[in-house]
This record gives sequence, C-alpha cells and structure tokens, in this order.
Amino acid sequence: MYKRVYSFSYSVSDTMEEINYEILRRIQAKEKGPTLSEIPDDFYQLVSKLLNKYKTEQKFREYENVLKIIKYIHSRRQEKIVNAAINSQRGVEPPSELSPREHVLYNNIREMLKVDTEEFIRIISIDEMGEFRNKDKPTATTETKMIPAVAVTVAATVPQASSSQAQSSQAQSPSVQPLVQTSTTVLNSLIGSVTKAYKKVLIIKDVPEFMGLDGKAYGPFKSGELIELPIEEADTLINMKSAELKE
Repeated sequence: MYKRVYSFSYSVSDTMEEINYEILRRIQAKEKGPTLSEIPDDFYQLVSKLLNKYKTEQKFREYENVLKIIKYIHSRRQEKIVNAAINSQRGVEPPSELSPREHVLYNNIREMLKVDTEEFIRIISIDEMGEFRNKDKPTATTETKMIPAVAVTVAATVPQASSSQAQSSQAQSPSVQPLVQTSTTVLNSLIGSVTKAYKKVLIIKDVPEFMGLDGKAYGPFKSGELIELPIEEADTLINMKSAELKE
C-alpha cells in the first residue's frame, strides 16, 4: 500500500496517512524554537495510532519514548499559543500554523485576557478617583463575567487609609490590593478547570484512542456507539467524518 512520504514543508491543510518516530523527532526539534511548527490537522490522532501500534506490539520502550515526545510538543505549543494570545492584544495576528482545535484554545485565552484587562482598567480607574467617586459605594465589589465555557469571578477591595497613613500616602502612589486572578491563574483555570459543554454524537467509523484539547484521553470508540463528548472533541470527529451530531 502506498504511504505518503513526509515532507517538513507540508501545508497545514494536508493530511497524512501515518506518522513515525523520525517525524515526531523533527517536529520536536522545531518546537524547541520560538515559532510553531506546521502539523496536520489530525496530528494527535496520528500519534494516537502510533502509540496504539506500539502498545499492541508490546514495544513498551518505543511507546514511552513517543509519549514523552508528544507531551513535550503539546506543552510547547500550549506555551506559544498563550504567548500568541497575549501578543494579539497588541495587534499581532495569530500564527498561521495553528490547527483548528488550537484556534479554539487561542480564542478562549484571548477572551479571558480581554476580561482580565477590562477588570484591571476598572480597578485602576476606581483607585484613581479614590473615595470621592466611591463615597456612598461599598468598598468591595464582586462581579462575575462569562465567556464561552468559562466563568471568571473577580473581586477588588479598596483599603481605607487610617490617619497615621495619611502623610505617607501623599508621597506614594495610592495602594490597591485587588483580589484579581493573575494571568497565570486564569490561564491555568482555562486549561485545567474549564466547565465544558458537551455534544451527543453517533460514531459512524471506528475511532482509536486520542488526546483531547484538555489533555485527556478519549476512546477508543466503535461504529454505532452513541456518546457525549466535549464540544471541541465532538466537532473534531464530525469534521473527520467519523461521527454525526445527534440532538
């Protein structure tokens, strides 16, 4: 059977019939640099097939080596996607090497950063006006903002200066102690603790075990199974013609 010869300059829209250890090593080497490497849309599914092959053949050393490489690649790409989302706030376009599923992660992080930035501006504005603008308002406010599949709760507390602190406060900038999630906490909550929405799909073609956007393993699934999956994973199977949406 003819197998496509791997070329490191393939287009993102290309698909591959199989992936091997040599290809993974080349992608790993590229990911050590500052930019994303170009991978096929079904990259993680192909790696899943390779892992299952080694497991079936009881090649446990090869299995462990591939697992380490793919975890490294996934982690490095996450870091670059986070940085790309941060840079987007300065007008930088997203990397063209993002896969469709990575675009979902990129857009979610952008939305969370937007919420965090708006809250930061709000807090700074409150502190700038001091007690004049907030004379009759509570000193603590809590607001919950929703973005797709994510709920972020932020609270800001404006301390009241005592008379003994009045003189020192004139020589220093006003002190604000916002109880706001840092970008790192926000991004970690996005990647590790997102409240997922699910879709019900009918498997129409056997699907091997694969790694989802959340880093969890899904499958394997047999044709005819009716299952519920997170939206991103369900859409991936639907786009691959391996599943159909069921209401």
